[in-house]
Amino acid sequence: MKGFHLLYMATTIDTIFKALKDINRQRPENDQLELHPNTPIVGAKSRLDSLALVNFIVAVEQHVAADLGAEIVLSEDRTLGDEATVLADVSTLARHVDTLIQESRDHGSKA
Repeated sequence: MKGFHLLYMATTIDTIFKALKDINRQRPENDQLELHPNTPIVGAKSRLDSLALVNFIVAVEQHVAADLGAEIVLSEDRTLGDEATVLADVSTLARHVDTLIQESRDHGSKA
């Protein structure tokens, strides 16, 4: 089961990388964000200003819907209220997205 989760998380990271590529298309060539699990999203080492962060969050939501078939909302209090940990870097965001996807699927199966 752990191997399945790691494979699924890799897919989620790839989806987040697509959102980073969207943001990179809007940035100068000399200021591109690295496509790496440790790329900071918020915090002192992040290179995203508030507008780029909002654009990134929207892009992640859109790519998750298109690529993973799940509707998630990252602009909720649970994500933004804990942004220092949830949005610290790509890998922590991927774990959070996986949790939201699982909760969405669990909720959908109970309806």
